[in-house]
Amino acid sequence: MSKAKKGLKLLLLPLSNKKFMMTISIAFIFNYTSAIICNFYNVYMLDVINVSYTFMSVCSIVVAPIAVLMMPLWSKYVHTKGWYRALPVSIFLFSFAYLLNAYVTVNSVNIVYPIIQAICQFSYPCISLVFSYLPYINMPETNRTAYNSFYALLGTIATFLGSSTGTFFMGATKGKTINFFGLNMMNYQYINLLQFVLMLGIAMYIVLNKKNLTNKK
Repeated sequence: MSKAKKGLKLLLLPLSNKKFMMTISIAFIFNYTSAIICNFYNVYMLDVINVSYTFMSVCSIVVAPIAVLMMPLWSKYVHTKGWYRALPVSIFLFSFAYLLNAYVTVNSVNIVYPIIQAICQFSYPCISLVFSYLPYINMPETNRTAYNSFYALLGTIATFLGSSTGTFFMGATKGKTINFFGLNMMNYQYINLLQFVLMLGIAMYIVLNKKNLTNKK
């Protein structure tokens, strides 16, 4: 067998490990979903409703201490309840940032945007914490280089597919508005509704597949 074939076989080795694939599928779906919006929301904020970058930066800085305060609390929660319980809870909370994104308008931005940033700082520390060791949860002790390479490759693919989906969605809905609970939304807004639903789907996916994602019987 040539070196190229051996290398390819080693790279694809993780495909035969069902539990590992189930675990990293969470990261794949999350990265895919997160990439859909790309930079479209910043374009909406800066160019469509003319919010200053300074305002966005100040909001992020003001609520940043929330993340510092939440990290040890989330860490304790993960340790006591398990990542498979903590992660869907944090993703569920995080998803509401996307829902509120859709309702940011010229009239509401000063109130809604700081709330969005607070939700992100409150919930994302747990997501970041779990994702930092997620690929190692069900990774075997042998051939870890191959498993890490495969995980990195999937991350790149997920980001590419997500950004491609977002670009296609924005192109297909250009100039089309919808009325959602009394608010006329352009595609820069209702693309967030798509991400909201997908994030809820990820949380549900983890809950329904808990037994397949952990080593517990």
